[in-house]
Amino acid sequence: MSKRQRAQIISAIGVSILAPAAMIVAMTVNGGQDAGASSEHAQRRIQAELARWRKLDANGAEVAPKVGPWACVADARNNVIWEVKSWQENVHHYKSSFSWRWNERGEARRGSCILGDHIQPCDTDDLIAALNRVRYCGVASWRLPTIEELRSLQDRETYPGQPMINAYLFPRTAVGPYWSSSVHEGDGGDFSVMTFNFYQGSEQALPPRTAAWARLVSSMEQ
Repeated sequence: MSKRQRAQIISAIGVSILAPAAMIVAMTVNGGQDAGASSEHAQRRIQAELARWRKLDANGAEVAPKVGPWACVADARNNVIWEVKSWQENVHHYKSSFSWRWNERGEARRGSCILGDHIQPCDTDDLIAALNRVRYCGVASWRLPTIEELRSLQDRETYPGQPMINAYLFPRTAVGPYWSSSVHEGDGGDFSVMTFNFYQGSEQALPPRTAAWARLVSSMEQ
């Protein structure tokens, strides 16, 4: 590996905190011309990631790229803001599960929300109401994402066995399905709801009574 290539890699690593780690690995496992091409590809991806994402605190103020903690992530490409899950035992806890309920449809309070020293039955409407009530991250239009919006978070350039999502920006992504707002209507009034699994990169329709994960989204405009 040439000095120039090593310098490119070191430079890329310096700003890679917003990029999946596999991008940097790809730069180091190749030699010669391939290493140069991988380095250029990685740097292009890093710059694209830096241009797309902005971290926000709970009041909606921007957080510097290498500073934390942060409560939400703004997606400039799709003009939305995403909830970031937390290890703290509140409504944002990454292991709180929810049955699907939205706009007076679905199953109420068949999930389990971790709230301090107790677990409380909950559903996705409860999560939506909680975030909108406090204008979380400065916005009050929180909702379930469409399946297309969930899919837009998928990143295939990640380590095998890790979630297919930017794990720095979106830590604590749980194994299993995440609810969307996309509904499949069935016969006799029955319906199922599309979910997305970031570990498998797969979609699945589930009945609303299922206890699954939820990551809310909001438009940037208020």
